[in-house]
Amino acid sequence: MYIRNSAFKNCINLREINFPSCLRYIGRNAFEACTLLSDIQLTENLHYIGDEAFTFCDSLEQITIPSSIVAISRRSFYGCSKLKTVTIQYGITEIETSAFEKCIELENVKIPESVAMISDRAFANCISIENINIPDNT
Repeated sequence: MYIRNSAFKNCINLREINFPSCLRYIGRNAFEACTLLSDIQLTENLHYIGDEAFTFCDSLEQITIPSSIVAISRRSFYGCSKLKTVTIQYGITEIETSAFEKCIELENVKIPESVAMISDRAFANCISIENINIPDNT
């Protein structure tokens, strides 16, 4: 299953998404500016999250990126102002440009050893970060 580009963009009353296990692809801007979206459970079968897929989802507080994703795409969670906790599972190799930029309430991030590159501005302007664990090989 695929969710294409901008499929649910600006659905301002969307609060929760229950993704099916057959979901493989979330397109660019798919859920951009879904400002009330607070509960997302990404499945282990998901292989790709497009650029800016969850940008400005202002009510999202936590996210776990499954190991089936190779890279966290550019600006995937940009401006998610209430995002506090990000769990990146082992297997992800890259955090692309501005992936979590302006997540101003982000406090805790653990980066697994599988991450080989953290791109520019990946966590820029995350003014509340208290703890970040970056392994030696990153």
